[in-house]
Amino acid sequence: MTDAEMLAMLKADLEIVTDYMDVQAQIEKNNNLQSYIEASKVYIKREGVTLNLNDPGDAKLVCMYAAWLYRARKVTDNQPMPRYLRWTLNNRIHQETVGRLG
Repeated sequence: MTDAEMLAMLKADLEIVTDYMDVQAQIEKNNNLQSYIEASKVYIKREGVTLNLNDPGDAKLVCMYAAWLYRARKVTDNQPMPRYLRWTLNNRIHQETVGRLG
């Protein structure tokens, strides 16, 4: 999945519409959201996952993680990772670990 496709998926998840913005504001918003996608890739790799962004599941995991990072920036009391995201990430780590063993 391309960065543009993941950006569109993230914007849909966050319900962000940029059509009403002027061109410069759209560029800035897209760049900001793209930075969350890139950070998510790094953080997921630190967890031990080798991402395959051609796999829709991995691309969705990156977008879910990016959406959580984006939402968490507004929270002041250090909310833990949502259970659905932790569960998905753990399953992906387990899948890769079992794949290496088998």
